[in-house]
Amino acid sequence: DTLDDHFGDWNWKKVTMFGRTLKRKMEDAVKWKQEHCAALDELEGTIQPMLLDEWRLEVEAWEEDNTKPNPF
Repeated sequence: DTLDDHFGDWNWKKVTMFGRTLKRKMEDAVKWKQEHCAALDELEGTIQPMLLDEWRLEVEAWEEDNTKPNPF
């Protein structure tokens, strides 16, 4: 009974904290997305546009048909 009470209490706390936890994680994800997009833009600025287009086409082709060579 003691373990059952403990686990029940833990699950109750976990469920009641879902809203706050998900809100915090969403805010973190938005912040990180902005930072990652800025870093990607900076990196892509150093690569020739023709190469970027070629790599994108290879990745998109592989995503549609993963029997093609893996571009990674």
